[in-house]
Amino acid sequence: MEGVKSRIQELEAELATDARWRELRILRNTEEQLAALVNGSKTVRIGVSTVEDRHVRPHRKGKQPKGKVAQHVAARLAVEAAGYPLKTSELVRELPKFGAAVSSENAERNLTSILSKRGELFSTRWRGEYAWWLQGEGPPPE
Repeated sequence: MEGVKSRIQELEAELATDARWRELRILRNTEEQLAALVNGSKTVRIGVSTVEDRHVRPHRKGKQPKGKVAQHVAARLAVEAAGYPLKTSELVRELPKFGAAVSSENAERNLTSILSKRGELFSTRWRGEYAWWLQGEGPPPE
């Protein structure tokens, strides 16, 4: 059993440098998270961490229904799935795919404010423009 664990670690170390392997891991993780949302799970796993009920929102009364997932969580999922930094306008388009509702009024400004305060993503220069990337990780090569 120890030999199997050792070989798994060796393969993971070798494959971690391959962009296709990283993309596959992100897509599998995203698929699991979306399935959990569709099935009404109150807990969503992001990488090795877990997002509890405070980020999964119930339907509410009001002008605009909120999404099942907080915008900053959906933004992180979108960036992880893309595998490269996303501009605010790109994130606004992607958020509904990850379970977050987006108000059309000042959407980019509101999202920028939310992301600046939440700390899961940070703003960086990417291909000559500002984009959002994962906190604690350097952006991938352009």
